[in-house]
Amino acid sequence: MFDVGSGINLYMECQGSGTPTIIYLHGSINEPGFSATESSSAIRSTLGGEYRFCSYERRNVGRSDDVQGYFTGVTAAEDLHALMEGAGIEPPYVLLGASLGGLLAHIYSASYPDDVVGMVSLDGMFPGDITLDPVIPEDKRYDPDEDRDSLEKLSHYAALHEALEMNPPDVPFHYLLAMPSGWPTMGVAAYDDAILDVLAEYVASFPQGSMTEVESPHYMEVAVPVVIAEHLTQVIEEAGL
Repeated sequence: MFDVGSGINLYMECQGSGTPTIIYLHGSINEPGFSATESSSAIRSTLGGEYRFCSYERRNVGRSDDVQGYFTGVTAAEDLHALMEGAGIEPPYVLLGASLGGLLAHIYSASYPDDVVGMVSLDGMFPGDITLDPVIPEDKRYDPDEDRDSLEKLSHYAALHEALEMNPPDVPFHYLLAMPSGWPTMGVAAYDDAILDVLAEYVASFPQGSMTEVESPHYMEVAVPVVIAEHLTQVIEEAGL
């Protein structure tokens, strides 16, 4: 447990050694009892301790403190930065973001560009998703208040809008697209026809960006740990480390 400010303590577990440090950013959690360590264990085991691998749990999740009030992606990035400082784990970092964690990796890397040397996104959320809201019915759009009663209390709506205004550093970026479903469809033709093009534009915004289709469910960590470990290794090599 590490104090990230205001008396808030977050749980983190790190294993392995060497540089860079890989940080696992988990997806949105709506059920109690989640363990980031267990969720990422197959990836960590596949890497075999060659790099330091850190799994942490955001506020209101797993073993981390419950905190009153709603928070956003910027707050989550600030928490992570304070967590790494408190644990004495210095950059460089490679961010491994799953689902919502992919969006938070975008926000963190843009907020602390000198810390990050590469990113891998596992079917991750991306800023351009929110730009398609106008083409879908109002009841299917991101709602500013929809996450207030969730377990985590992290506003996806706010995080998406924050991310739209942020530019990550020019680092190697691999996006793993879970197939055959791809990014979740909504049953709205205008959205479903456009979303993969918007995703491709996002990946192309990284000069060192690439997208790979992977046969996997959306929750990729357990399904394809070997593939994920291979992409992490490739990103580290592309970063020159």
